[in-house]
Amino acid sequence: MFNNNSVFAIVAFFQLYGVKIFGVIDTSLLVLLVVILLSSQFKIKKISFDKRFIVLIFLIAVIAVYTLCMLVLNEVYEFYSFFRLLRALLSTILIMVYLHFSNIGENVAIRILIFCIALHALMLLLQVFIPSVKEVTALIVGYDKELIEMRSFGLVSAYDTAGAYLLIGMILSAYLVFIYKKHFYFMFVMFFWVAGMVTGRSFMVFGTLLFMLLTYLYIIRVRRHVISKATLALFLVVFSVIFIEYVFPLLEASFRFVLDENYSPMPKLSGSGYYIGTLSVLADHVLFPGDESVLVFGGAEIPASTDIGYIKLIHSVGVFGLFFYFIVYYKAYSYVRKYNKSGAIYLFLPLLIITFMYNYKMLTFASRGYHELIVLLMLLLVGVGTRGGRYVNRLAT
Repeated sequence: MFNNNSVFAIVAFFQLYGVKIFGVIDTSLLVLLVVILLSSQFKIKKISFDKRFIVLIFLIAVIAVYTLCMLVLNEVYEFYSFFRLLRALLSTILIMVYLHFSNIGENVAIRILIFCIALHALMLLLQVFIPSVKEVTALIVGYDKELIEMRSFGLVSAYDTAGAYLLIGMILSAYLVFIYKKHFYFMFVMFFWVAGMVTGRSFMVFGTLLFMLLTYLYIIRVRRHVISKATLALFLVVFSVIFIEYVFPLLEASFRFVLDENYSPMPKLSGSGYYIGTLSVLADHVLFPGDESVLVFGGAEIPASTDIGYIKLIHSVGVFGLFFYFIVYYKAYSYVRKYNKSGAIYLFLPLLIITFMYNYKMLTFASRGYHELIVLLMLLLVGVGTRGGRYVNRLAT
């Protein structure tokens, strides 16, 4: 019989990396259902939802119904956006039900999530050094684009998602270092930064800035360094070499070409697999609906030519619906702050900042895997089902 930690590890892994079988059977939801049904403690009458959680569920349901109504009213029969929200709604409820009976410590759960992300980071590096691993993984996770030698996607199907997971891993590791005094986990901060160099330029910028900030805080705030000064100094030398020889030239060439069409970035970007475009080309991704009613209320087909999450949502649910998404995340933050003020400030708020930043590069709001990770962390921080938690089996108040 698996213990609570092992079961949580399985659940967490499938929430982050669960694939669809035959394009229909969602393994992330399937695993949650199986775990709940097999739980010897499962009794539906024991479950009590906090009113703040009920408000979150209600808001997600409202957005889902609104999305469906706008699609039908505008005779747009592309229901992906609706089914994405329906999956997010179901997974949120099922994660809450599962955590009610998990009886797992908050710091243990966060460590398990870090190890899950570490597997992803390890896969990123393996895909660079062993091309056959990348080919097999692409078939499993559904990556259907060109395979590029010096870029990897890990256990997910997109480069930016791969980088976003590593940013979250860095924040989780730092949380254990600074809040729980688990200083060893700063090693994971360094590991995630190295692995992130093969995901994309977004991580190169945000990941490097975050790494520099966390390293500075580690040096000035942690008096007793588990990681020796010699080890840290050696890694900082490695960091400097990677940044100067690889990261900076690539970023410099990319940004100079964005601003100057006469500049040739190819000597520095040749073979790197990174898309380059001028400012005018990048501006083409900002495609607002031509119809004012669609701009406000949504209901249009999502243009395939844009990757920007905000633009996709405006086409789908309009500015009006996008406002409801903002309310959901604000309510989630308020929910965490109610029960865990330190966790809200030092962990959940940085996660929300990443979510909003990356929603410009991709669709993070209610997206598969990313949404489930945010929900898991939100409920763990408020203490749902955790040993000594602030919320365990708490009646609605």
